[in-house]
Amino acid sequence: MEEEGNGKLHIAVLPWLAYGHLSPFLEFSNRISLLGHQVSFLSTPSNLQALSLSTSTTTSPNLHFIPLSFPLSLQSPADDTDGSSYSLINKAYDSLAGDLTKFLQTASPPVNWLLYDYNPYWSPSIAKSFNIRTAFLCPLSAATLAFLGRPESLTGEDSSRSSPHHLAVKPDWIPFPTKLSYKPHEARIVYSSMYLPDNTGVSQSFRLGSSLAAADVIVVRSCFELEPEWLPLLEKLYCKPVIPAGHFPSSVQTKNYKYCWDEAFEWLDKQERRSVVYVAFGSMLHLKKEEVGELARGLEISKLAFVWAYRGKEELLPVGFEERVQGRGIVCKGWVPQVKFLAHEAIGGFLTHCGWNSLVEAMGLGVALVLLPMLADEGLNARMMEEKKVGVEVPRREEDGGFDGEGVARVLRLVMVEKEGEEIRVRAEELGRVLGREEVHDGYVKGFVEYLKKFGDGVERVGEV
Repeated sequence: MEEEGNGKLHIAVLPWLAYGHLSPFLEFSNRISLLGHQVSFLSTPSNLQALSLSTSTTTSPNLHFIPLSFPLSLQSPADDTDGSSYSLINKAYDSLAGDLTKFLQTASPPVNWLLYDYNPYWSPSIAKSFNIRTAFLCPLSAATLAFLGRPESLTGEDSSRSSPHHLAVKPDWIPFPTKLSYKPHEARIVYSSMYLPDNTGVSQSFRLGSSLAAADVIVVRSCFELEPEWLPLLEKLYCKPVIPAGHFPSSVQTKNYKYCWDEAFEWLDKQERRSVVYVAFGSMLHLKKEEVGELARGLEISKLAFVWAYRGKEELLPVGFEERVQGRGIVCKGWVPQVKFLAHEAIGGFLTHCGWNSLVEAMGLGVALVLLPMLADEGLNARMMEEKKVGVEVPRREEDGGFDGEGVARVLRLVMVEKEGEEIRVRAEELGRVLGREEVHDGYVKGFVEYLKKFGDGVERVGEV
């Protein structure tokens, strides 16, 4: 299925709409296209425009943005501030099947592979109708995927996940010791949001399980340097090839930013190495007033220097907070260049919601972690970071998952300055020296592309016999 004479591939890429999916899919797509292969990146017009404006990496002429019509004014889950329209976004996204069919039918040169996200579980069958092979790229850790289990556990074909309790214990299919599981309050939320059908008639777990089951190849945003115990387990669970793609970290951004960023970086330049905490909770999370208040109180009483990338409503911040921490802490409101902040030598700790994108960026830069998971896979990510000894989790109330400022401050100080946290700081820097090497991740991308080419050759030879 390669182009005749040059061995180049044409790969169509279909990510989910959330920025936490769009960004790594774009980075991976660009790295593939820089190897000389054509990549068609499909998404909504507004998302493509936002990506083209926000990216600071050099994009290859082989990378093409393909707009798909979208019947909603909301074009990303991040636009849905209260979660009420999420099912509508899913329904509208499912309607993109027609546009995908037209593109795959008419693309020139013909598409060899469809690389797709978990949400468009319907896309592999469309691709296969045109004899296009399929690769499922999951932007989760291998550990999270292994915990979630076989496709039939996700689609509901077996009873291994029939209640929240099953999410709060280590599953039988993990053969080695691990603390990886959801806490009871997390299990209740994850079960409701992931395993119960929404207004589209299917659940998020059904989408994920179906996407795993339909793929010719599973691609994981991971590497053996970090998850040597989890990647082989996935192949046993899925009974099909599982290819680590590396972390394909976002390049450190070097644009001349304005607004409070200039002030923040000028201030960071004056701070001691590894003395400042960076605080951020991703693009999708909408913190409640009580949570914002306790975070602010924790930062205030910790007496540590910090930069807070704050995306919430300004009125949720405690009255007088910014004035009280003036000179010691900076609150940057709105979008910030996270990788550039994390890469600054003054940053030594990261108070994070434990989204996989953020963890990948921090680990590659040797930053120690203060873990405060909120949604989806974040609780599992937090447990893994503790097992890898690169972070410590903020204590939570067992009944509702609440936290307080004292707990935040205690873990911040442990990770940043106290003797008890020295192992965490050393381990984080050691891991950063390994995962921060671009050649490691570029090697995984090259290996992935070569696998796609060999996979195609092998299947074709079988068909000829």
